[in-house]
Amino acid sequence: RWAFQFENPMEFLINWHVLRRRDPVVVRYQGFEVCIDAESSDAHVVTEVLVQGMYDETIRQAAMGKTSFSYINLGAHIGTFDIRVAQLVPYLRRGLAVEMNPLNYGRLLLNLGRNRLQTIHALNAGVWDSVGEMRIKDQERGTSQICSPAPDSEQGRMVLLVTWREIVKAFGTGMPVDLLKIDIEGCEGK
Repeated sequence: RWAFQFENPMEFLINWHVLRRRDPVVVRYQGFEVCIDAESSDAHVVTEVLVQGMYDETIRQAAMGKTSFSYINLGAHIGTFDIRVAQLVPYLRRGLAVEMNPLNYGRLLLNLGRNRLQTIHALNAGVWDSVGEMRIKDQERGTSQICSPAPDSEQGRMVLLVTWREIVKAFGTGMPVDLLKIDIEGCEGK
């Protein structure tokens, strides 16, 4: 049933159920494509954001009456919010998608590229109260979207930590921010 919410349900069903492939799957919705890992939380996020329109009202209100629109997306995951902004706002000037998890960031880049969203820039970093680095462990499969700090003895990935000031610099000093979306899995305080 889930597959039929998208424009290519047969492709999904054949890849996932008939061929039993565990490769990423591409879903199509309103002319856009999203590459997902159907064994992770990607499918849930794509459904909430694209199909159910979780952020639609907020995006429309922020864009109302504007002839140019810019936003920052902290906790970009795989880019579904960014794709939704591009669907709803035809005069998108600039977007900055920030994602800490390197595995999600890879799919974020892929999805921005697949949809030719050249006005949206991506940054693989965590937003924190100070500049630095953190060794994180990530889950390759599962429902978790988070990266958790890895003990020093564990192998993991080093991820850049940047402050709010660094994000503003990356976005463009003096560039207006019409919408700021923050969903960073409980790290909002930092």
